[in-house]
Amino acid sequence: MRRKLCCLALCLTGCISVFSKEVKDTLYSSGGDRVIVDYSLTQNGGQVTVKFNTVLKKLGARTKEKYKKLDEIAVVIFDRTGNYRDINFDGQGTNAFMIPSNVTYTPSSDGFFLLQDSPVLQFTVKPGEEANLSIPLYLAHYEKKRHYKVFGQCGMLQLEVKPNKSRSGGMAAGNGSDNLPGGETTITSEELVDEGIAPVDEASIRISTIRSMLDKATKLPLSEDLTHEVSMLRELRFKITDPDISQQITATLEAYENKKQELETQAEANQQAAANAQAQANQAAQARTDSLSAMSALQAAKDKKEMMWLVGGIGGLALLFLGGKQVFQTIKNTQLQKAQRKMMEDISKMAGGGVGAANPFGNVPGMQQAQHQVEQQIAQKTRRTLSKEGEAAKQRLQQMKKKPETQEAPKPQPKKPSLNDQIPAKYKRWRKPGQSPNNNVSI
Repeated sequence: MRRKLCCLALCLTGCISVFSKEVKDTLYSSGGDRVIVDYSLTQNGGQVTVKFNTVLKKLGARTKEKYKKLDEIAVVIFDRTGNYRDINFDGQGTNAFMIPSNVTYTPSSDGFFLLQDSPVLQFTVKPGEEANLSIPLYLAHYEKKRHYKVFGQCGMLQLEVKPNKSRSGGMAAGNGSDNLPGGETTITSEELVDEGIAPVDEASIRISTIRSMLDKATKLPLSEDLTHEVSMLRELRFKITDPDISQQITATLEAYENKKQELETQAEANQQAAANAQAQANQAAQARTDSLSAMSALQAAKDKKEMMWLVGGIGGLALLFLGGKQVFQTIKNTQLQKAQRKMMEDISKMAGGGVGAANPFGNVPGMQQAQHQVEQQIAQKTRRTLSKEGEAAKQRLQQMKKKPETQEAPKPQPKKPSLNDQIPAKYKRWRKPGQSPNNNVSI
């Protein structure tokens, strides 16, 4: 309501048929950048003209580190996307401002506007209807050769267009209305009474409103209503002559700037805290990863060592088993050989006739017969004990001891008669030694 009253007051100072106001908005980006836009909004019937007068830029800490020169930063709005004439935009994606269905707009040939060039936008609104236009502002850095890189969006510029009211009746009607030249913008008598607020009272109301909004503000960006009230209070400062009100206005504006600085500092602190928390989280995650890696390496080394001990133990048991088996077999073979030797010695002694020589009872009747039976039993046992190989060896030894029989000389074979012997003697002639008998043959 207060904004509407201010707009109506501006209409009284100028041409009644034309509605015009000056607006100064402050917009913020997520990176802490700030843009202050000063523009004028003029409405003549259904024709709405927006002229951008000045634009001020204040970059955040991160943007300042990346882009050193402020004059290379441009504030851009787009009425379409793509196919820009003689200009190349890349980087962050952009959106053109939306046109409501009750608004008519003719797109520009370039497709974009640089606010530092003070562009002018013209819209046509259907009579008697309201229109709300949202225009996104983008920050772009000029690279080179007509090339811009868009790196951030700096809020949305809100334009509100209200319908004009026509006057009817006259002063005689007693309702305070009158037909003014042009008749397109009208003000009722009740509105004129409301507009008659003194600048001092208006300043007091705005100071109270700004104080209340500052108490409720907790983060950036500040509300559009707050920035609008501050802008109007700055304009009232030049109209106030009361020193107390002027002092209150100065204190309120200082409180606004301090609040804004405090919120900016708090936002930077929050960003730094978030960055520190993220860094700590990354360090903790890295520490956990390193710990898990170390534990995995230790477990792998432990498993490898246990496997080596297991393989070594199995191999040792196998060797021990084989060695024990070999030793046991060797002992068994040794005992068997000893038993065989002992048995052979006993058999040899018994077979050698030592029984009768060593027997003191040889003259006893019947003793010789018993001795003979024992010797027969020993001989039978000896024959059974001898292996086939011993018998074969004994047979070979006996064959070797025998003398070989004399073999008869081969009888001479009769000599086969030669060709010379078959020739009759009368045909034989004398021949030289070594000459073939055929040479002596004459037929």
